[in-house]
Amino acid sequence: MDGVFVYWFGWLAWIVGTFLLPKNELRQVMCASILALLCFIPLNVIISGNQISIGYVFSLLICYLQLGKLRFIGIMYPAVCCLFVAATYIGIQELIRLDPVILLIDGRFLSAGAVLLTIFILKRRANRTAVLATGLLYGDLFLNVYRHGFNGGMELGSLAFFDVFAISVSVSTAALVFSMALGKWRQHVLANSRQPKPVPTRIDKHA
Repeated sequence: MDGVFVYWFGWLAWIVGTFLLPKNELRQVMCASILALLCFIPLNVIISGNQISIGYVFSLLICYLQLGKLRFIGIMYPAVCCLFVAATYIGIQELIRLDPVILLIDGRFLSAGAVLLTIFILKRRANRTAVLATGLLYGDLFLNVYRHGFNGGMELGSLAFFDVFAISVSVSTAALVFSMALGKWRQHVLANSRQPKPVPTRIDKHA
């Protein structure tokens, strides 16, 4: 059933952000964005016979706002990574369409796994999730253009796409959180190892 993963992961992320994260501006923006996305996904507009999800446009806007913080020179490498992610997504989707025999695993997990493998090879931790999300959004656009052209019939932001989107972004975010926690743990261990050990006091029994 399409749409299961995006709503499960979306509500789980909203609950974690609302009740477990520190109370700051980042938490408010993140939780509000997740809630807005879950509300926008089922809403669609029809433009020249093409169905476009408002959630798709909203996701693209959030990605642009995140990547827009980079300098012009610094945007080149993320842009190349986005194209690699998009190409991987298109390739897997076309492989599934032409050879359904490979669907021993759910196609959504297969697509998400291939895209995640690509982004973890190409990109360092910084902005990885934003680059991943942007690449997937571009991949959905290019795939629809390839299959339908500009004559109508495109469906940008389908529930099946957002399932892949949710799985990929969730795994990438979880890897980022785990990496940050591991780094802090290493710093804590190193700080403790550098502290001078107390010298035991010797008692002179002949005093």
